[in-house]
Amino acid sequence: MIIYLIRHGESVSDVENLYGGAFDDHLTEKGKEEAEELAQRLKDKNIQVIFSSPYFRAEETAEILKSSLGCELQIVDNIKERNSYGFLSGKNKDWAKKEYPEICANLKGYHYTIEEGERYEDFKERVGAAWNEIINSNYERIAVITHGGPIRCLFREMFKFGEFKGGLGDCMIAEIGKTGAGFKLLNLTGSQLENGLEDYLKEKILADLENSRGGFDKIHTLEVVDWLKQIIKQNPELNLDETVLLIAAYAHDWGYSEIFKEGQVMSFELVENAKSSHMELGARKIKKLLEEDFFSFLTNEQKERCVHLVAVHDKKLEIKDTDELILAEADMLSGLDVTDKPMFDAESNKKYMEAFMRDRMPKFITKFSKDKVKKLIQKRQEYYKQK
Repeated sequence: MIIYLIRHGESVSDVENLYGGAFDDHLTEKGKEEAEELAQRLKDKNIQVIFSSPYFRAEETAEILKSSLGCELQIVDNIKERNSYGFLSGKNKDWAKKEYPEICANLKGYHYTIEEGERYEDFKERVGAAWNEIINSNYERIAVITHGGPIRCLFREMFKFGEFKGGLGDCMIAEIGKTGAGFKLLNLTGSQLENGLEDYLKEKILADLENSRGGFDKIHTLEVVDWLKQIIKQNPELNLDETVLLIAAYAHDWGYSEIFKEGQVMSFELVENAKSSHMELGARKIKKLLEEDFFSFLTNEQKERCVHLVAVHDKKLEIKDTDELILAEADMLSGLDVTDKPMFDAESNKKYMEAFMRDRMPKFITKFSKDKVKKLIQKRQEYYKQK
């Protein structure tokens, strides 16, 4: 069974800075557009049924999906948002913070119950009951349109996946796989978990990259991660596995740390000749790292894909899968950028740019990266003119 757990699109309370919760507001025009985009992302998922909260913002999102996907829609009262804000529901947040500063400060804790609000234990019980009904239905591919509160509660209490980092994005999708052993997070787009993944990857990988390729690789890796996040954010329709790509981005050049020594002068030929070896070494290193208990939240397929991406990312003429191409885009955007890292000499740069224009540039698939690469090429040209 596959369940797509989804937060509704942007609603009025989001843009008017109102306390939501039990406030039954509608989607904005942007929220409707987000729901249309969501429908396109789910069109090939063979969804059989949509279970939706009864609140307008959720049901309107669900109706747009139903119209596009042509599947059944059922309203489930118990997956509606928690009444977290009681008598402040629908009130302006800035006004409320001035009038009731102590109460508003307490709202940050999910165990706090405001006057006229819903106890967390009661909320948890009804959400859990609704979830059990959904997973015991006779459907194999399900979409659930709900709210931030129920999604956080399920991740915390039912799945044991932990807490989210920051807010949940409009129309965020958590793809959940149900197996005999429980639940697996297959993909998460539009939000991030506070599982310390990046801190762990930095701890395990970046120290090795400190002096790799003359100090280039540590800076480069962090830039690749940043570019990757921007590309994914700008292209939600690609429905990429951000977790897998993030791990691959941190590990993609890890293999160079075993090839190049501190103080070694880099040239285009030296790096090109090491590409095959560094992919093989990097794939071995990340495969070993993923065996650690920390990564038990990943499926075997996700682990295998991480290793694969590291093993092929510099096979510029062979890569063709979307995630391969997106990782390559992030890699090249950083590689082109001349800011704050060691650079080739002029002769090596000439060969690098010739190879880039011939082999790399035609592989770019996103408008975001195509626009950025033009500016980076111009910046690089200006840099070398001054040398």
